[in-house]
Amino acid sequence: MKTDTGAQAAVPTDRGSWPSGLTLPRPRTPVPGAIEAFDAGPASPPAGWSASAALRRLRGRRDYVPGDRPVAIAELVSPLRLDILIRAEHFRFLAERLDTASSDFGAYVEEALETPYHLWFRRVALPRYHPQAARDPVKARRAFEQRLRRSIRLYRRFAQHGFDRRYPISLTGAEPGATTTTGKRVRRELYAGDGCHRLALLLNAGETVLPAAFYRVAQTPRTNVIDNTRPLISLLSLDRADYVRYLSLGYSDQTFVDLPALLADVERRRPDRLEELTSVLAVDGALAT
Repeated sequence: MKTDTGAQAAVPTDRGSWPSGLTLPRPRTPVPGAIEAFDAGPASPPAGWSASAALRRLRGRRDYVPGDRPVAIAELVSPLRLDILIRAEHFRFLAERLDTASSDFGAYVEEALETPYHLWFRRVALPRYHPQAARDPVKARRAFEQRLRRSIRLYRRFAQHGFDRRYPISLTGAEPGATTTTGKRVRRELYAGDGCHRLALLLNAGETVLPAAFYRVAQTPRTNVIDNTRPLISLLSLDRADYVRYLSLGYSDQTFVDLPALLADVERRRPDRLEELTSVLAVDGALAT
């Protein structure tokens, strides 16, 4: 288990900031049935998927190969995919309001509009995948409500049955020297692709490793890699200490809140990643203050 190192700084609470500090995944008592996979026969669209998404997945199966080894989830989350933690945070938010989500969905939506999950969806996900809807407030609101309903169905399905291995999480490799659109060059064997909501559910269940049977790998490596962390830093008014804690996931087996301490630890334990970490900090603007 990771341990915190350094003093914790205050976290801003104004609209758009992380609500109560960045919640990092830690091993905990597993949710019953969470890691157990089930196979219920012929594939049908899993809870939370649209028919078109399911069709695209079925057509694309020939473009993937099964996973062949366990993968550390922290490596998929940090330093590029802060949005996975936002999804995990949303599922905890949902768990506390599941009755409201069922009995008064409108009230649940109003609460959800004030969360980091909405900021990620409205300002990052929607413009990337549905730019026309992102430019129309009415369409954007409708799309978010649909996303909430899918997340509710997915949460309930996972709580009842665990992970459905018929629909593995999609990971991807990258071409040598591939960078993100923000200019980061993070060298990993695998990067998060499709299925990050289910990855977030596994995190909340206390899992730190993605079993080989739970993922598949795209046969065609990407020429660029998604970096959702950079835009989310400012959108969330992410506290510097929380940002360092988040980076610790990908660069250390301890959790730091002090940047010099993290850099010193990486220099001592993972010198092969020190230059990479320094470049990530430069792109994110963390070295300026």
